[in-house]
Amino acid sequence: FTSEVPGVKWRKGKQKWHVEITPKSGKKRIHGGYFTEKATAEAKALLLMEKTGLQRQVKPVATLSELPVFHPKVPDAGVIWSQAEQQWHAKCNVGGAQRNFRVRPKDHSEAELERSFQVAVAWRRKQEKENQKEKEKESKAVKSKVKPGRKQRK
Repeated sequence: FTSEVPGVKWRKGKQKWHVEITPKSGKKRIHGGYFTEKATAEAKALLLMEKTGLQRQVKPVATLSELPVFHPKVPDAGVIWSQAEQQWHAKCNVGGAQRNFRVRPKDHSEAELERSFQVAVAWRRKQEKENQKEKEKESKAVKSKVKPGRKQRK
């Protein structure tokens, strides 16, 4: 037997829900009583917390379907809008390892969304150039190696 509401506990000996609130000062506990029903005990605990100023403020959270979705004017293959994170997500493979970069716009204005998208695209292009340089180095290294058992021509 458990309750998600602070200050509500099941007392095995009495076979009842016990409500006891401890204010922020921590000096004096406020006894709320014993209840046979969990819902009644939780309601009493919430009422006591509200009276003593302990009621926690819960911010409403938007569901995923309520969050805005954005599509860039000129799409880039490796940059997508993450609806859950509310930010641009750029991906790129460099040297066999995937690199990720995220850019969150300061607000949802069109200019800010475009700016943050361009930052993500610029990062991805930089990573692609780095990947290209790495491939060129590898191909030069392979060409310069002499195969074993063969003599190098002069």
